[in-house]
Amino acid sequence: MAASANGWRSNIDTTATADRRASTAPYALVLGWNHKGADVNRTALTNIAPDIFRKRLLVEGYFHSEMAESVLRDYFQHITAALGLRTYGDPIIHKTSGQGKDLNEGYDAFVPLIDSGIYISAWVKPGFLSTILYTCGEFDEDRAVATVRDFFRLPEHQAAIF
Repeated sequence: MAASANGWRSNIDTTATADRRASTAPYALVLGWNHKGADVNRTALTNIAPDIFRKRLLVEGYFHSEMAESVLRDYFQHITAALGLRTYGDPIIHKTSGQGKDLNEGYDAFVPLIDSGIYISAWVKPGFLSTILYTCGEFDEDRAVATVRDFFRLPEHQAAIF
């Protein structure tokens, strides 16, 4: 297990990316840093269309940052710049505004990428978020997890790459 300069640990073998892409078996890798340390789990998802490369990263955790429409716009700008991803439209951000259960009050937001998109859902009262980066191109998953973690100040989080 390698530790980066900021102390975040990862079990990703970055040299195996091309091997994973060429594999017909999809994979999932759970990453996270909390009081128990890093966790790793690989789970096959589907084996349909192995000739079409796609990469999905799910990051979930409890945030200690502010949550507002302006913060979500800043997040999309920050994560796309950090990962070298290109957008082709403005973010779409919805606030539930009392339309559902009080516990579920929060935001749903999406920004389209040239190579797919980024979605985030934020539950304001429990201070929980779930974001997924879906691309048909490669990106640095370590950097993506660290970017989300640092931007939203996630003291406890988990991530899955699949």
